[in-house]
Amino acid sequence: MLEGPIPDGFGKVMNSLEVLDLSGNKLQGEIPSFFGNMCALQSLYLSNNKLKGEISSFFQNSSWCNRYIFKSLYLSYNRLTGMLPKSIGLLSELEDLYLAGNSLEGDVTESHLSNFSKLQSLSLSENSLSLKLAIISSAGFVDAQDEFVETQYYKELASIDKQHHTTVSGFIKAAREGGEGEYEIQLPNNHVNAAETQPRSYKSNPATNDWVPNSDEHQPNRSEST
Repeated sequence: MLEGPIPDGFGKVMNSLEVLDLSGNKLQGEIPSFFGNMCALQSLYLSNNKLKGEISSFFQNSSWCNRYIFKSLYLSYNRLTGMLPKSIGLLSELEDLYLAGNSLEGDVTESHLSNFSKLQSLSLSENSLSLKLAIISSAGFVDAQDEFVETQYYKELASIDKQHHTTVSGFIKAAREGGEGEYEIQLPNNHVNAAETQPRSYKSNPATNDWVPNSDEHQPNRSEST
């Protein structure tokens, strides 16, 4: 198991890597900006460590010379803080973005997400983020369906009043534009402000406070399960 800060010279030595998985260690310190300067890097897994610092510093201090090939970023379950920078939109080829289990705060709006035309999985759970999306489909990468929440416990949730701030625990399921495939957007333990959207109705379920299983069971990559 690796411990301590990531060495400054690591990026130069490993500059030709396409996939780097350092998840499930005890890495500390800030995420080095050189990861965004590794021009061949396509997937970076740093989940389940003890990395800290402002997440905006990581995005803003990198050249992102690999932005047209970079597809997967896993930073879940660290100690990252601050607001999600709009410069994250530079990663236009991103397919998977996992930021769950940190201490991120602030608003997430369409301007953060509108450039992600290929995004398939987005996990923001267990942060203090406020999601302010006029309608999900206006972000440009999903066509929202009426399947708002589907779990083994509640297949057809009776109703959701999205006229107020509400804590969402579960999944928003949405089809890709063109009807092919699905996106999974994990939003547990954040706040949703969707005052401009229309309420959606779902049939015949009792209401309890424990209406979804732990979202970690649904995470698709090994870096989320260590």
